[in-house]
Amino acid sequence: AHDLPELQVTGTMTALDALEAAGFIEAKDAKALRRGWVLCTAARNANFLWSGRVSQADILPDDGQVLGGIAVCLGYPARRGQHFVNELLAAMRRCRQVMERLFYGG
Repeated sequence: AHDLPELQVTGTMTALDALEAAGFIEAKDAKALRRGWVLCTAARNANFLWSGRVSQADILPDDGQVLGGIAVCLGYPARRGQHFVNELLAAMRRCRQVMERLFYGG
């Protein structure tokens, strides 16, 4: 980023756009990272709205009723908390795979 001013940004999505445009990240990887960022941010925000506890917003609860409430906050149908968790975990796994490959050659 030192040599490329377009990479000297503070926003995550702006940085991903710049990395993709500069050819450092392939489109499919950027898409996976964007999806993960959006889902994780939405989950954190909905968790805070549901629980009212900012200190716990980054911790995904294991209580099915709470997960269902968070899922509804995110627009999922009622009683689909596990579906929401499965989608979130899948997106997180894809992000980890991208990061491991890009940063560690895995």
